[in-house]
This record gives sequence, structure tokens and C-alpha cells, in this order.
Amino acid sequence: MTKQEAIAEHQRQLHIQFKAWMDDKKKREVLTFQRQNGNIVEHYPDGREIVIKYAKK
Repeated sequence: MTKQEAIAEHQRQLHIQFKAWMDDKKKREVLTFQRQNGNIVEHYPDGREIVIKYAKK
């Protein structure tokens, strides 16, 4: 395995771990984050999402 392949594999593993961690956090805590479209959103453990601030267009 080349150094680039090792780095790519490590990044893939980190992405998988981060997604699992974030999915677990979403079940227990209120999270505030920015969507790709720029909206600021609060995510609640019951699955509700409330847009706190819409992105300017």
C-alpha cells in the first residue's frame, strides 16, 4: 500500500467513525449546525429540525 493509499484509507475510516459518532449525538443532544445551503439549523433528539437563520441569497 502506497503512502497515498494509506492516507486515503485513514480518511475513509475517520469519516465512518465521525458519522457514527454524530448519529449517536443526534439521538441524545440538541445540535446546531450549518447546512450546505447556508441555513443554520437546530436538530432535536426527537428528529425535529428548526431553521434558526436562513442563508442570505
